[in-house]
Amino acid sequence: MTPPKQASRTQVFFLGLVGLVFVCLGAFELPNTLAVIRSQSVVTARVVDSRVMSSKYGLSYELRYVFSLGPAAKEIVRTDYLGRADLWSTLPEDAWREAVDTQRLQVRYDPKNPTNNGPDVSLPDVWDSLTPMILGVVILGIAGATERLRRKQLTQ
Repeated sequence: MTPPKQASRTQVFFLGLVGLVFVCLGAFELPNTLAVIRSQSVVTARVVDSRVMSSKYGLSYELRYVFSLGPAAKEIVRTDYLGRADLWSTLPEDAWREAVDTQRLQVRYDPKNPTNNGPDVSLPDVWDSLTPMILGVVILGIAGATERLRRKQLTQ
C-alpha cells in the first residue's frame, strides 16, 4: 500500500492564503456592521427598484433605495466596504410589500459614513462578518497543522 501523497509547500501556502482572505473579509466588514447596528440615525428612503428572486431555498424579497440627508444633499445609496454601490437589500415579505406599496423605507445609517446603511427592519447580522472570520481561522489552523505534519515527515 502506498502512503498518502504529502501536501507541497505551495499547496499549504495557498490554503493559508485562502484562510487569510476569509479572515480579512470578515474583519473589514465587522466595523461597518457594528456601526450600523449601533447607530440611532434613521431616515426615510425612497424605493427605486424591487424584485422577487426565486431559488431552491424559496423566494427572496429585495429592493434598492436612495435617501438624502438634506433638501439639497446628494442622494445616497447602499454600498459595502469593497466599493460596490446601489446594492439590493433583502427584506421580510411583509416589510417588502409595505415598502413597495408606499415607495418608502426606514433606513438606519452610520452618521460618519452614510453610505454604510441598511433597512431598519433587516439590519446586517454580526454573524455575517464573524462567520468568514471563523472559517478563515479554521482554514489557517488546518494549513498550520498540515505544514507541521509536512515538516515532521520531511525530517523522518
